[in-house]
Amino acid sequence: MENNQKLLRILEKNYKLERQIGSGGMGIVFLATDKRLERKVAIKVLKLSENNQDSGISKEEVLERFLREARSIAKLSHPNIVNIFDIGNEDEVYYMVMEYVDGFVLSDILNQKEKIDYSVILNIIVQICSALDFAHENGIIHRDIKPANIIVSKKGIAKLMDFGIATLNNKKEAYKLTQAGSILGSIMYISPEQLNGF
Repeated sequence: MENNQKLLRILEKNYKLERQIGSGGMGIVFLATDKRLERKVAIKVLKLSENNQDSGISKEEVLERFLREARSIAKLSHPNIVNIFDIGNEDEVYYMVMEYVDGFVLSDILNQKEKIDYSVILNIIVQICSALDFAHENGIIHRDIKPANIIVSKKGIAKLMDFGIATLNNKKEAYKLTQAGSILGSIMYISPEQLNGF
């Protein structure tokens, strides 16, 4: 409760928090309204606590991943990649303000009982491949492609999100950001290159 009050105090000047819309290993995502521009946004708030050390990830590495995600997304202006609008840090609260996509995470769509038309799936694949191609052209490798990191708007536009473990297409940089012997990514979706340490 105290953390929520602190968050509200920090963000209330420019944003009105409405509700939590997502949660992951390193952050919580809220739907909010940008009071200045009168638009809906998604605000990702970094989870920073002593518990991070239980997962084997230091506070410094969590911060580095968060900043890397912001920098990666900021370099990529593409219709199938979620946009970033702002990043902030106040009183040990780190947050990222991103485009809000009114839609459904692909993992939820795939878990529905109804069959999905092949043309819909093919359309999503083409859009995400376009986003990945653009990211690769700009020297960024996502490294965590999975249904939970793809959101599909109600109009059928697929967008790639969560660049938290993305890396520059540079072996020296990748080595610096990944501990020796560790594997980053979701094991069910991991690429052979990642398993081999790239």
